Parts: sequence; C-alpha cells; structure tokens
Amino acid sequence: METNSEIFPWFIESDSANGLIRNLIHSVCERGEDLISPSISPNSGTRTREVLNVQATLSNPRARLFTSHIKEDLFNPGLAVAKFFYLLSGSNRIEDIAFYTKGAQKYTDDGIIMPGAHGYRIFYPVVGINQFDACAELLREWENTKRAAITLYQPEDCGRKTKDIPCIMSIVFSARKGKLHTTVYMRANEVYQILPYDLFEFTMFAEFMAVCTDFELGYYHHISTSMHIRGEEAIKEAPTLLNEKITSKNMAPMPIETKKLRLSLIQQENQIRKKVAFTGADKMYSLIQEITAQNHSYWADLLVALSIQGFFCTHTLTEMKDFISSLELPTNFLVSCELKDFSQKRLARLSEALNKI
Repeated sequence: METNSEIFPWFIESDSANGLIRNLIHSVCERGEDLISPSISPNSGTRTREVLNVQATLSNPRARLFTSHIKEDLFNPGLAVAKFFYLLSGSNRIEDIAFYTKGAQKYTDDGIIMPGAHGYRIFYPVVGINQFDACAELLREWENTKRAAITLYQPEDCGRKTKDIPCIMSIVFSARKGKLHTTVYMRANEVYQILPYDLFEFTMFAEFMAVCTDFELGYYHHISTSMHIRGEEAIKEAPTLLNEKITSKNMAPMPIETKKLRLSLIQQENQIRKKVAFTGADKMYSLIQEITAQNHSYWADLLVALSIQGFFCTHTLTEMKDFISSLELPTNFLVSCELKDFSQKRLARLSEALNKI
C-alpha cells in the first residue's frame, strides 16, 4: 500500500538535540513542500518549506544543548535558560523575558503581557487551577495513569486576533516502569531557528516534573503537525548544518526537587534582573560567587548563565568584553561555560562588524 507523506507521519529519532534537529532539517529540506504565508499571517508573503505530521523522539533528553560551528549564533544557551525560567515562573509579563531578549516584544499586543506565555498557561490558566501540581499529584498516586496531561492551547485561541498564539497544544506525561516519558504536541514548529530552544525548554520541564515525582527521566517525544523552515535565507542556510561533525554534551542529572525550590529559583531570577543592569564587572564576580555558594551546582550553573545573559543585554560592548575576558567559571558549569564561549564569539563578530563601518 502506498502512503501519502502529506497524511502519514514521519518518525525521526536521535540521542541528542544536535542529531535530532539535523535529521529534521534534512527531512524538511528533502521532502518538504513550499507554501507562501497568506496576507493575514504575521509572516505574510514569506516562503515556507513544510512537512506535515512529524514525530521526533529524543532518547537522551539531557543532550539538549544544540551546537553549530557553521552558524554559531543559532543557539544562545543563555537565552535558552531564560526561556525555561520564564516558563518555570508562571509569568506572562513581557518585561520578564524581554530583559533577556528584545525580540520578545513582537509577541505582545499591549506591551504588557505575552498572551501565549507557556508558564502562565501551565501554572495559572484559571484562578485556583495549577496544571503542573495536578499532574504531579496524579503521577505520584497513579503511576500508570493516562490522565497526566497539561493543555496550553485554549478554545478562545481559535480565531483570536493576536500576535501570539501558542504553537504548543499540550504536554502529556507517561510514567512507565519507573521512568517518566514526555510527549509534546505542537500545531506548528520552525525547526531551524525555534526548535533548538523548544527542545531545551521542554526537556528541562520534563526533567523538572520527573524529579518532582521521583521518576527517572525517560524519552522525550515531540509531535508537530507542521514542521517547517521559514524564509528564503533560512531555507538556503539550514542544509549547510547537515555535514557538521558535532560532539554533543550531556547536562548532569537534575537534583531532587524540594517543594520550596521552584519559589527559590523564581525569586533568585527576579533578583538577577534587578541587580545585573546596574552592576559593573567587578560586582558581577561577587554576584556569581554568591549564587554559587547558595545553590546546588546544577542550579548555580543556570543562574550564572542568566546573569551573564542579562549583563550582555544591558551593558556596552566594551563592558561585556572586559567582563567576559576575565570571567572564570567552575569547570562543571557546562551551560555557563558554553555561554561564555558563545559570548566571546559573538563579541568578536560584533567587533569585526564595527571595524568595517
């Protein structure tokens, strides 16, 4: 029996984000069909190459850090951490995420809130309802439950005129034989520029649920109705990544969570935003030492990454160069060290661009 690729799903698996994303790029480039975004779309007139009904499985979710030597600015580890903490906070205030990336401003209708914010829809969708806590309780009480599902796309989103409709529909947790497997359903996903961040954010969230419910981290499944690459430049650039030889790095297992941990992380992130913009390089070192002393090394690494990302977004090129050049980090701070390397390369590109002016 012949199958129609427009209807039947593509299945792709890898043990790292690097492998999975490149396999998906290959599938979209080789098997995708082109379409032009309609006039009512925010991307009006843009060419998009798309494959329908894609199922991707990441068998080792801790290998979530994407890397490219050809397109070095494609994945910013600091921004990835900021997106996860924004989810964890349950906030929908645009200023909370725009501090780490000005690009967030295009997803607000009123300059105040981000209507599709993932964390807000997970933790505070309706007064008195916390979907995370409800799922965690189900998983603890009923290990093989098929009811541990979080819904992000809401009925009122259908047809709503806004700059921000969530691409993610739902998240389902399946505890089987001591492992917690996670399935994320997407209505649409841009594989080249967006998926690297989505995989980081959602696998972190999956592991956070696992440690909250005393399960081992299982597989991560990512299902998208439309898996696509958007824009002429991206369609041309994306295939160049396929021949890269990348060695993936695993993040350490997330430490066991306590009931107060989420609140503590939210409070510390809030303090970072309040301090970093008005902190010079000398005091940044003191802030990093303080964060390191007060937290488990796993969370200290991520909070330090937030501090570096915030400093980059709020200080001059010269200030950032001075700070990064003398910054010393513990060798077990994987994400912060990756961000330092990313920042040094980014600063070099910026300097080179300025010299050409």
